[in-house]
Amino acid sequence: MRSELHDAVVLELESLLKHAGFHIKHEERHMFSTLENNNNSRPDITINNPALLNYGSEMQPATQVIIDVSFTCVLDGVTDGKIKSASTRAKAMKIGTKATTRFNDKFRHYKNLIQQLPAQLNPGKIWIVPFVFQTTGFLHGDSLDLLKRMVDAAEDGLKIPGINLITYFKRRLSCCLARNLARGINQRSHSVMGHCSFTRDRTFDARHIMEVQADE
Repeated sequence: MRSELHDAVVLELESLLKHAGFHIKHEERHMFSTLENNNNSRPDITINNPALLNYGSEMQPATQVIIDVSFTCVLDGVTDGKIKSASTRAKAMKIGTKATTRFNDKFRHYKNLIQQLPAQLNPGKIWIVPFVFQTTGFLHGDSLDLLKRMVDAAEDGLKIPGINLITYFKRRLSCCLARNLARGINQRSHSVMGHCSFTRDRTFDARHIMEVQADE
């Protein structure tokens, strides 16, 4: 179910990127295959014409942007069901902590891979954009910045006001996230209910069965 949620948001973001005029590749293979024979690391999305996103500097603009979509939950222990509370109120009230942690982990992962590439194979300046959602709907600041850059690039070409585009983009992603979270919860509930023992239904209580027999 986590994979379905991830893939749905990846496809939604790809649709928005194409609408904004960018040429993308889905899960581009062999980007880091020179490092190890069995290294299958690959970003979810690669943008090959990122000039209008204005990543990098004037002296060294980004020639390629890689995006890796990820999700995180604000609660610790959701994987094994042992929920842990925050140690302090300040930590509990801090916004975006989990998203920042996941963003940094993803950024370091791809930065290390890029740094290991041979100089002759490194296609110039690769810009890394971990696209991180919290399951509450919170979007990491750098992810939101990507959407704004997409809007700035598409505004003139599409002849649509930027405020309309950014609202539309965020609503598309928000609806995609909510719809697939709901589907996952529904599938999980069906799975749990499918393993329940219906012999525990009160209508099958032994007392009721015996009373019927006694009446007959």
